[in-house]
Amino acid sequence: MRSVKAFVLPLPRPPANVAEVAMPQYARVLSVGIENGELTVWALVDTTANVRAVRFKIVTNNQPMEELELEGFGFLGSVLVAGVTRHIWLRR
Repeated sequence: MRSVKAFVLPLPRPPANVAEVAMPQYARVLSVGIENGELTVWALVDTTANVRAVRFKIVTNNQPMEELELEGFGFLGSVLVAGVTRHIWLRR
């Protein structure tokens, strides 16, 4: 069955800046935002599919970008979390 599901992204600590979330295989991430005070992504998923780890990179304003390897990641969006702007990239 296909449906839209919400997945909470854990806030990583620098310098790794990587968060992984278990999502059904072939999940299509639709957007990023805040739900119940937590950084959340919404995805169109097949609830019967096998689960896999989906990788995100999360950085804050003024964080040196040369520390990050963004090749293979696509920009998803920016969100204000607890007064701090977070910029989120999704592994393609």
